[in-house]
Amino acid sequence: MRSTFSTDILEVARICGMPLTISQGGRHYLTPCWMCSTLSGNGPDKKKVGHMAIRPDKGVFRCPRCGYSGNAVIMAKDFYGQNYSEVLARAGHYQGPIIEENPIASISKRNEVYLALLKRLVLSPRHRAELLSRGLDEDTIEFRQYKSTVGWESSRGVCVSLLKEGYKLEGIPGFFKDRSGNWAFMTLPGFLISSQDNDGNIQGFQIRVDDQYRKGKETSKYLSFSSSGKPEGCSCGALIHVAVPEGKDLRNSTVWVTEGPLKADIASRYTGMPFLGVPGVSIYKQAADYASELGINQTAVAYDMDIKKNPHVAKAEKALVQELLAKGIKAVPVNWDEDRGKGIDDAVINIYSGEIPIPQDVLQKTFLPQYDVVLEVKMRLRIK
Repeated sequence: MRSTFSTDILEVARICGMPLTISQGGRHYLTPCWMCSTLSGNGPDKKKVGHMAIRPDKGVFRCPRCGYSGNAVIMAKDFYGQNYSEVLARAGHYQGPIIEENPIASISKRNEVYLALLKRLVLSPRHRAELLSRGLDEDTIEFRQYKSTVGWESSRGVCVSLLKEGYKLEGIPGFFKDRSGNWAFMTLPGFLISSQDNDGNIQGFQIRVDDQYRKGKETSKYLSFSSSGKPEGCSCGALIHVAVPEGKDLRNSTVWVTEGPLKADIASRYTGMPFLGVPGVSIYKQAADYASELGINQTAVAYDMDIKKNPHVAKAEKALVQELLAKGIKAVPVNWDEDRGKGIDDAVINIYSGEIPIPQDVLQKTFLPQYDVVLEVKMRLRIK
């Protein structure tokens, strides 16, 4: 056990009167966010355990719902104003454990294990029907390799099979050792959505959790396939999915940016354009860095249209555009009437199915990879 000399942020939270719920084996503590009412367009944080995640060994906090983040000093200032230094003195230095994790495996190693995992899974008829109802066709479903999850006992059996074939599970996000020392992987009722890089390698997954399972539970609709905080586990990090239609080059195309790999898959399928699917709108710095690494020259940012009433999303969109421009990447936010669909996936499906009557000549030009045409999308998608 090691210690750090940073301020004990957990003790600061206790002094501020926050209820704390342990999460991920002590890696995080959860508490209701005190800034959601101000920053989130969805009102106060009413989740019982809260959305705000506090990382004690790092001395930081972050709310994925409204994007607010900071350290022990900021937390103390929020609650005690100019008297914050007294709170810090009372809290003292953090003397708890530093959570150690396996280093994440290379993309090639992860891709090998994840492909082998997918071969051992199937897509249930119910989940296939759900994907078809979202607008995907059979070819895209097979190409993207969506698969239904299995139960905990089955996950252990799958791991035994993988190990027998020589696959190493250390450093593969989602995999960990249970209390009996047996390998297992994270699973909840739902289906896996792969997050791929520009070469089609699988970096990791999201789980689309079944709505029926989520009823009465405080579980998010989409969860990262991660084993952070678990024995022999590791974090998957913030994975940005690349959905590239066949024959498209990121450097010579306008690359669209939206939230989530499934939404990116659907929008790319209908527009014929490459998409980046970020795991959350607040991941704007990583998204801009990744776009720069991929040699992308121009982008169109298409976040959900609740941006008009959600200041957190609006702030994140502006920040992403600024980050992209700072890296020399052309960037423009794309907006449309929300009655055409909340997300870009809904909007393009409605357009291409003929439910939104847009003139054919406009439709043919809307998603072409010329920057000046992308600039016109904001106006043209308003045509009734």
